[in-house]
Amino acid sequence: MDFADRVTAVFTTFNSAHVIGKALQSLPDGVRVIVVDNASRDDTAEQAKRARASVEVISLPKNVGFGRGCNVGLRLVETDYAVVINPDLFVGEDCLSVCVAAADAHPEVALFGPREETGGRGDARITDVDYCEQVSGAFMFMRMSAFRTIGFFDENIFMYFEDNDLCLRTRDCGYRLARVLRAETQHIGAGSTQKNYDSAYEKSRLWGSACAYFADKYKDSPEGKAAGRKLRHYYIKYYKNLVLDRHLARIYAERIRGWKEYSSLGPGAMFDNTFVTPANAKADA
Repeated sequence: MDFADRVTAVFTTFNSAHVIGKALQSLPDGVRVIVVDNASRDDTAEQAKRARASVEVISLPKNVGFGRGCNVGLRLVETDYAVVINPDLFVGEDCLSVCVAAADAHPEVALFGPREETGGRGDARITDVDYCEQVSGAFMFMRMSAFRTIGFFDENIFMYFEDNDLCLRTRDCGYRLARVLRAETQHIGAGSTQKNYDSAYEKSRLWGSACAYFADKYKDSPEGKAAGRKLRHYYIKYYKNLVLDRHLARIYAERIRGWKEYSSLGPGAMFDNTFVTPANAKADA
């Protein structure tokens, strides 16, 4: 069986029209591709269809967040492996084939990432991996048999920390994580959000809520305690920047606000007033 028949690519998009076409074109022919669009206000869905005729686009009525969006696509996967890819990440020519080869060779690993920071290592064998503790949510190559037991993304998180949570649960279930040394990607960043001050403040609030949720969920673990310390440190950063940089101070204030909202409202705080558009969804296969 060809490697392309064994992996499904899942994208979750929001206002990603400027990058989704190139991302889809970077994928090999034959790979099934599912795009879950979080009620984009631009023509993300149209750009996806234009870039790849076989793409399956699922248009949601509102922005349900990164994790919930990914889960919509992951529940449709029937192949051995799935890869969750950010719309602003482009995969190298052999990236998915070497990930399949590495996954076949390392059944103890449930979650793989690329050697993103150096663009791959040419002297490594196809199946060579580096074991690690964390894989970035920008590119997550998943063994589906494992994740049907572990579970997919935590739907209490709107965005941020969903990859930290998934990696921690993967390790807690006895699986390992690894980076595939021959897997090359290019991540340009910030492909699914708006670029303005209001958006930056909203994202900071969401970060604060997600960090508070993660710290509370894993309060007895080193990772959870580290997240809690990070939140408390933002009080210091806020007061330091009140005079020096009002914009940066507002960023920190919004993170603190998200923390307080989570403390009073729980995870639902992340899903109130967050990039939501009117209900006008349609599902396109």
